[in-house]
Amino acid sequence: MITRFYKMSLLTALALFFSFLAPAQKPGHEAIDSLLKDLVVAKEDTGKVQLLNKACLQLSYSDPKTATYYGHKAYLLAEKLKWEKGMAEATRYIAAIMVDAANEDSALYYLNSSYELYKELGDAEGMIANIYNTGAFQQHISHYSEAMASFFKGIDLAERSKNRTLLAKGYSLAATVLVQQKDFEKARQYSLKALNVFRTINQTDGVLECLEMIGYGYMMEKRLKEAKPYFIEALQLSDSIHNDLTKAKIYTQLVTYSEFNNEPDKRLEYLQKAQTIWDRIGPSSLYSIANIANIGSFYLDLYTQPGLLQQMPDSIKHNRSHFLEIAATQVSKAIELSKTEENPDLLSQLYELNAQVSEAKKDYKGALENFRSFVSIRDSMFSQENKNKIAAIEVSKELQLKDKTIALKKAENRQLWLYAALSLALVIIISVFFLNRYRLKQLRLKHEIQAKEAARKEQDLLHRNQLTQSELKAIRAQMNPHFIFNVLNSIESYIVDSDPKTAARMLQKTAGLCRLILENSTQNLVSADKEWKVLQLYAELESMRFSRQFNYSFERQNNCDLSAIFIPPLMLQPLVENAIHHGLRDDRITTPFLRVQVYTDTETVHFKIEDNGIGLKAAAEKRNNNLGKQKSIALSMIRERVSLINHISDKKLAAFTISEKEEKGTTGTVSQLTLPLNTFQ
Repeated sequence: MITRFYKMSLLTALALFFSFLAPAQKPGHEAIDSLLKDLVVAKEDTGKVQLLNKACLQLSYSDPKTATYYGHKAYLLAEKLKWEKGMAEATRYIAAIMVDAANEDSALYYLNSSYELYKELGDAEGMIANIYNTGAFQQHISHYSEAMASFFKGIDLAERSKNRTLLAKGYSLAATVLVQQKDFEKARQYSLKALNVFRTINQTDGVLECLEMIGYGYMMEKRLKEAKPYFIEALQLSDSIHNDLTKAKIYTQLVTYSEFNNEPDKRLEYLQKAQTIWDRIGPSSLYSIANIANIGSFYLDLYTQPGLLQQMPDSIKHNRSHFLEIAATQVSKAIELSKTEENPDLLSQLYELNAQVSEAKKDYKGALENFRSFVSIRDSMFSQENKNKIAAIEVSKELQLKDKTIALKKAENRQLWLYAALSLALVIIISVFFLNRYRLKQLRLKHEIQAKEAARKEQDLLHRNQLTQSELKAIRAQMNPHFIFNVLNSIESYIVDSDPKTAARMLQKTAGLCRLILENSTQNLVSADKEWKVLQLYAELESMRFSRQFNYSFERQNNCDLSAIFIPPLMLQPLVENAIHHGLRDDRITTPFLRVQVYTDTETVHFKIEDNGIGLKAAAEKRNNNLGKQKSIALSMIRERVSLINHISDKKLAAFTISEKEEKGTTGTVSQLTLPLNTFQ
C-alpha cells in the first residue's frame, strides 16, 4: 500500500527539485550570522543589495520564508537605486524559491519578470537561469515536452557562451524529465555527464542533485546495491551544507529503499525524520501530504500484516491496538490537506487508501463511499493520463529532434567549407572547378540516399505512432463504466442484504482489477502474467455478479512461465467479455462454460478463448444494433493492433482469428490471438 504514494511523491519532488539557483556553496550557520550582521550596518547602496541577494540565496534551502523576505528587500532597494542587475538577481532568486515551494501563480510572475530584466541587460547567464527555471515550472505542471524544449534552449545558449556550470545544469534538468518518463538508462547518461562537470568545478549543489537522481533511477530498477551509495553520499552532503529541503527528499527516497529491502523499522525511522523537516519548512506541501499518507499506510500495514509487525522492536509491537486509529487519523489529515492542493492523482490515491482503512475497521459502507470517490476522480483523470502519454511521445521526439539538429549543424558547417573550396578552385584553375563539380554530384547522390533512408525511418515512426494511438483506444475500451458501476451496485446490494464478507471480497477483487488495468495501461509492454491476472479477476467478478451462472477455467499448457513473456497490454479482455455476454448468457445454454488457454512455441505465444455458447451467427441475430456496434469496435481494434505489430516487426508472426466451433453437435465460439515473443524488441 505504501509504495504507490512514494512513487507519486518522488516524481513530484523531482519535478521541483531542480529549480535553478545560482551556483554557490552554502556556508554554515556562523557564516550566515556574520552576513546578517553585515546587513545591519550596511549603507543603502548597491553593496547592500548584493548582501540582501546573498542572504536570500543562502537561506533559500533552510528557511525559504525568510529568504523570500530578503529577496523582496533587495528588489525594492535596487529599484530605488535604479540598478537593474540587482533587481534581476532578486527576482530570479525569488522565482526559484516559488518554484521549489510549488507556488505556481507567483512562480510564473517572477519567472517572466526576471527573464525580461536579464534580456534588457543582455546578460546571457541570467537568461539561461530563467529559461531553466521556466522549464522546471513547466515540468511541475506536467507540460513535459515544453519543459524539455526549455532545457534544450538553455543548453544551446550555455554551449555558445561556453559556461560549463550552466551546461552541466542543463544536462541534469533534461535527465529529470527522462526520469519521469521512466527512461532511467538515458537519464543516467545525462546525469553522469553533469556529475563529472560538477565534480570538476567543485559545484556542490550540482553534485547533490545528480547523486540523488542516479540513486533514484537505480532504485526504481530494483538495483538496490548500486542505489544506496549514491543516497548515502547525497545525505551526508546535504547535511554538510544545511540543505534541509534536499535532506528531507533523500529521507523519502530512503523510505522507498527500505521498503524494497524489507526493512520496516528503517522505513518508520526515515518517515519520521522526513516529517520532522516537512513540518518545519512546508507542512502543507505536496511532499508533506504524501509523507503523512505514507505514515498512515505504514501503520495500516503493521495492523494487517503480522509478519511485518514481527520485524519491529518490542516497543512498537505492544501498541498494535492503536495502529488502526493512527492510520485513520493520518490518512484523514492527508485528505483534508490535499483538497486545497488541487492534485487529483494524490487525492484519488488517498481515497483508495482510506477505503482500505475503512475495510480494516469493518466499516464497509465507508469503504464503498471512499472507493466510489476513488473511481470518480480516476475517471476524470483519464483524459489527462492520455495527455501525459502523448507528452511522453513528444519528449521522445524532442530528443530525436535535438540529435538531428546537432547533426544538421555539422552538415551545414561541412557544406560551408565545401562551397568555400569550390569558390577558390573556380578562381585558381578550371580543372579544379570540374573536380569539385564531380564531388558535388557525389554529395547530391549521398543526400538522395539519406533522404530515402529518412523517409523509411519516418514511415517506421508513423507505424509506431499508430500503434500508440491504438493502445490509447484500447485503454478507453478496457474499463467499461457500466461494468464498474454494476459491480459497485452489486457490492451495495450485498451490504444492504447483510452479507459484508461477500461485499468485502467483491470490493477487494474490483480494486485489484482496477489497479492492474490502470498500471498496465501506462506501459507499452507488460508481463503476460499481469494480463492473465486481469482476465481471471474479470471472469470471477462476472461470475459472482451473475450468481455463478457459468463456469470457467484458465489453463497454462506446458507450464509456460508468463512472467518472462511481455506482450502489448489490453488486448485479451474484450475477447473474454464477448464470450461471456454474447455467447454464454443465453437461456438455451444448459451448462455454460468458458475456457481460456495459453501456450508457447519457439517464437510465439498463443491465447485461446473458447466457449460453448450460442455461437457467432445466433449471437449476431440476437444482438441489437448498439451492442453489435460495440463488439465490432472491440474486434476491429484488436485486428488493427495485430496489423500494426506486424508492420513494425521483421517477422509477421502476430495473428487473430474468431470462428464457430467445428465439432458436430456442439455450439460455441473459438477466439485465438497469437503474438511474437519478442514484440517490439
